[in-house]
Amino acid sequence: MAKRKAKQKGTKHRSGLWYGAGALLLIIIALGLYFGLAGNRAPAQASANNSSSNSNSKLAPAKGQVIDGIRCESSESLVFHIHPVLTIVIEGQERTVPANIGILPRCLYWLHTHRPNGVIHIESPIQRDYTLGDFFDIWGQRLDSQHLLDKVADQGHSVRAFVNGQRYLGDPRQIVLKDREQIELMYGPPFPSP
Repeated sequence: MAKRKAKQKGTKHRSGLWYGAGALLLIIIALGLYFGLAGNRAPAQASANNSSSNSNSKLAPAKGQVIDGIRCESSESLVFHIHPVLTIVIEGQERTVPANIGILPRCLYWLHTHRPNGVIHIESPIQRDYTLGDFFDIWGQRLDSQHLLDKVADQGHSVRAFVNGQRYLGDPRQIVLKDREQIELMYGPPFPSP
């Protein structure tokens, strides 16, 4: 009888360990899912929240969510590594492209800046075309044929883009970023003479 009670007590003790281990495993899985997915919404949802078609929407810098299919990851990847340079001029005055666009305490986007010198670092695990619109979405600033940062084109002002010194006539959001490419965005006048 004493052996049976000792055996039952041992079985209960092992059952309790299994329940405890199972509960701990569920907690770990739940936390992993939460922290792995909380900052990374589905691309469709991210696109809906960062749509360029609604130029009246209030934009904000990216906070870790997927933006235009671009993730914020814990380290840089050098599979695709290029450095275009962006200059912004508003009514004849150069505006600084800030340091640390796309860099957060826990992650950095594949498109980001390190210094306030206009160099856009593209350090991606995949090779694909990245556009100036992608960068502005991560930055949380407006850019299209009618908007540049907080400026809006009107009868006396317009937005113009230049790539390697040549006027770009399309939507500046669609400029494909290339290594060492010089991109100049202007809101003015004044504009340089052709």
